[in-house]
Amino acid sequence: MEAIYFGNAHWHGNTGAGDIGPWVGADLEQGMYYGGGSATQVNNQSKPLPHEFVSLYLRGRTDGFTLKGGDATNGTLTTMYDGPRPDREIAGTCGRGSGSSVTLQKCTGSANQTWSFKNDGKSIESAGRCLDIEGYATQQGAKIWAYPCGSSGVKNNEFWDLKGNTISSLQPGTPYCVGAEGTTAGSGVVLDDCTSSSSSFKSGFTKATGQGNIVQTASGLCVTVADAGALALASYQVLRVDELI
Repeated sequence: MEAIYFGNAHWHGNTGAGDIGPWVGADLEQGMYYGGGSATQVNNQSKPLPHEFVSLYLRGRTDGFTLKGGDATNGTLTTMYDGPRPDREIAGTCGRGSGSSVTLQKCTGSANQTWSFKNDGKSIESAGRCLDIEGYATQQGAKIWAYPCGSSGVKNNEFWDLKGNTISSLQPGTPYCVGAEGTTAGSGVVLDDCTSSSSSFKSGFTKATGQGNIVQTASGLCVTVADAGALALASYQVLRVDELI
């Protein structure tokens, strides 16, 4: 899908100039973007359009897109963006963007099983990616993935607290802990009841120092983030015809 968006939604913190909007944007199926490339998250060239009637323009191409907008009563359109498509390293894009799946796997001592608290004492990191509740969900069973630390704007969906053998969420309205869908290799990491056996973990680190594994007590399996090579393309691109067949 490629459609005009008009509003002030903040997909992963994305914004035009100022804080209020509304701005002309591109709805690219899994996110509303006011710019791309280095302006993926903040595009100061995109000015608010607080007019009673507006004219909007979006033209996509394989290597980028153009956005224009203006007051419909005077017929003048201003180019708000003309450049490459959104960069997944700055904000989430179609194909799960910068997020990597987190599952239970056999402990091998690999780097993608090594975790530690960041300096904020709340974010649990592995190679620049933090345990993060996907989509700011608050319900039991919500998926936990690994996302570039601090990239979600409001970061409390990546804030956690060690309490005994549990890792509890500090996101408001989320009384759950890091858990898993099961006790076998490949089980997805999700929010679960803090008293559940799936939510009991041993970690080799504290808030103050050190790095280590996060091991599910019931299975002996390690919380593992997928390799970065498993991510989608560097930016959202138009589907080719053969991909639709």
